Amino acid sequence: LCQGREAGPACVENCPAQALTLADDETLITLAKQRRLRSACQEVQPWQRATPLCSQPNAGAKVRQMAMTPPRGEPDKLAAEVRKSHFEEIYQPFTPQQAQQQAARCLTCGEHSIC
Repeated sequence: LCQGREAGPACVENCPAQALTLADDETLITLAKQRRLRSACQEVQPWQRATPLCSQPNAGAKVRQMAMTPPRGEPDKLAAEVRKSHFEEIYQPFTPQQAQQQAARCLTCGEHSIC
C-alpha cells in the first residue's frame, strides 16, 4: 500500500501518538544488541546493589516523559449514604470534559509491539 511512497508508510508518519516506527533490519539488529547488553549487565549485577553497573541511555528520557504525564483521573463516586443503601454501580460515568482529559493522557500504545 505504501511501498512506492518516498516518506515511508503513511501510518508511521501520521500516528498521533508517535508510537509507530519503521522496523527495518538495522533497527531489529540494534534492538537485539540492546537487549543482549541489558541482559549481560543484569547477569553481572548483584541484585542487592542499589545502583546498576550498566546505565541505560534512554532511562532518563522515559522518566521525564512519565513525570510529564498527567495523573490518572478517577470517576466520581456516589455519596457514602447513598452507596450503603443499595448494591448498584457506585461510580458515576465521566463527564465529557473528564473523558477528554483522560483521552489526552499518553498511553504509549505499540511500545512493545516487536518484543
